[in-house]
Formats: sequence, C-alpha cells, structure tokens
Amino acid sequence: MKKRSKWYLWLSLVCLWPAAACEGSIEQDLDAPGIHSDALTEAGSLTEAGSLTEAGSLTEAGSLTDPDALTGPDSLTGPDSLADTGELCGNGSVSGNETCDPPSSCPAQPSDCGPLQNCQAATITGDPAQCTAACTITTIQAFAQGDGCCPAGGEYFQDDDCPVSDQAASMCTVINDYRVAHGLPAIPVSKSLTAVAEAHTWDHYINNSDAAGNCNQHSWSSSPPSGMSWSGCCYTPDHAQATCMWNKPGEITAGWATPYNSNGYEISVKGAATPSSCLNSWEGSPGHNDVILNLGQWASHPWAAVGCSARWNRCNVWFGELSDPNPYP
Repeated sequence: MKKRSKWYLWLSLVCLWPAAACEGSIEQDLDAPGIHSDALTEAGSLTEAGSLTEAGSLTEAGSLTDPDALTGPDSLTGPDSLADTGELCGNGSVSGNETCDPPSSCPAQPSDCGPLQNCQAATITGDPAQCTAACTITTIQAFAQGDGCCPAGGEYFQDDDCPVSDQAASMCTVINDYRVAHGLPAIPVSKSLTAVAEAHTWDHYINNSDAAGNCNQHSWSSSPPSGMSWSGCCYTPDHAQATCMWNKPGEITAGWATPYNSNGYEISVKGAATPSSCLNSWEGSPGHNDVILNLGQWASHPWAAVGCSARWNRCNVWFGELSDPNPYP
C-alpha cells in the first residue's frame, strides 16, 4: 500500500483570547478533518478583516498612505511643516531662502549696512519681516553736488565733493595779499567762481582751447566733460565774444542747487608755473592790473567774489560783483 505524503501546518497561535486558550500550537494534517481549504483566507487570516490590508492596517487611516500620514497637514510638506517660511523666520537660525534671522537682525535701512567706503551706496532688498532682507552695495559713478562722493577722475568743477587743485587757494591768497598791500579789502573766495576757474584751466589743458589761431586765453572749447554743458567760443582781442565770458558762471553752475547767476570777468595767463609768477605777469600788464585793483574802468565794479585756479602752467582768476550764495569749502 502506497504511503501517503503529508503536509503539516504549524501555527504559532497569537490571539486575543485568554492566554490559556492560546497556549500551545496546532499540528494538523492538511487532509485531516477540521482544516478546510479556505482556512488561510477566512476570518482571522492574513488577508481577512484585521489583516495587513484591512481597516486599521498599514493602509488604513493613520497608516503611511493615510490622508493624515506623512503627506497630511502636519506632515513634512504641510503648511505647518519645516518648509514653511513663516515658521522658520524668527527661530534664530538662518536656513532655506533666509538671509538673516531673527528679523531684528535684518537690515531695514541703508544705515544698517555698516560703514561704507568712499563713493559706495547701500540699498535694501528683500523683507526684514520675512527674514529675506539683504544689503546691496554699489559704487557711485555719477557726479552730484554735496553727496560726499568724488567719483574716480572727478574735478572740482564737476562735483564739489572733489578737491580743489593744490594751488587754487594759493592763487587767491596771492591776489588778496596784493590788494591789501594797495589798501584794498580782500575779496571773499567764491566756490562758484573757483569752479569756473578750474573748469577753464582744465579746458585749456585738455582741449587746447587757448591755442587756436587768433583765439586768446578767454576762449572755450565746445567739448566739456561728460555730464556738463557750456558754450564754446573763440575769444578775439576785440572782445566781440564778451558774453561768452560773462555767461560762464551761470553755465558752469546751472545744475547746482543755487547757481551763480551773475556776470564773471577773467584774467588769464599761460606759461607761468606758480601763483606768484602769474601775479608778476599781470602786474606788468596795465589792463590786468586794473582789474585786480579796481582801477580805471573797473573802479565802478566792486568785487564781491573771486575764484582761482593755477595748474599746468596756467593761471585763471575770475571776479564777480555778486556775493556767492554757495560757501567756499
């Protein structure tokens, strides 16, 4: 007689019944009575209610795929999660898109960006309240009166924040000392007329405006530096272009908060290396000497302002009858 093969099922019992009822194990022949073909799939089995796939299982509410699981409102990606900027801003730790934290440490105005170097400006980007504020530092390149910056290569006549040439003040001192020696009062040094004198000396040197045919030292080129405007002219000995001289203070200071709107009168010399040597040249010229000392036709023109320039072997001195509203530095 052929021996039958038998399979045994060993089940370790885990149940909710009292412990005494669950002790031990069951050994059954699959063909033996009591082990039915649907045993593994019936109630209490691995696939039945209460199993891994039933309600309450890993896939039910509360499980990894549940609406309240890792993708729920309290999950890592929810509105109250770690990715929420509103929650991160104010925790004292800079992270994500933040540039500062807490908000009290964020820059709110340019002065919060710390000390700046000459000709630097600060602007604020972002929002301090969202911990995204930051300082942006730029270099000032435009000429502007009174902003405390002299851009690279700037001249005093372009920007009053730029220094006056070394011998400009000395030239005015020499002129006033000469007047005082002749019993006349010193003339107040003018910021506006100093700018005109410096501009003309620059134009002589850069554009050679004093070396074109019959054009003398009072001539101006038509090539002012970038950002400025003035009228050019060839000044001849007959003074036919006198208005070209007279109008220069108003032209040079046109963009100032307080322009110098009065005629200007100039004495000029080329080839003298120092203020003293320039004065010596004018002393020997009756027409120029009369201007300095208010003699002859100039006696009726009391000077209320003077501006000077002495550089590049040239000297220019400008006189005006209007007191300058702009204080000299």
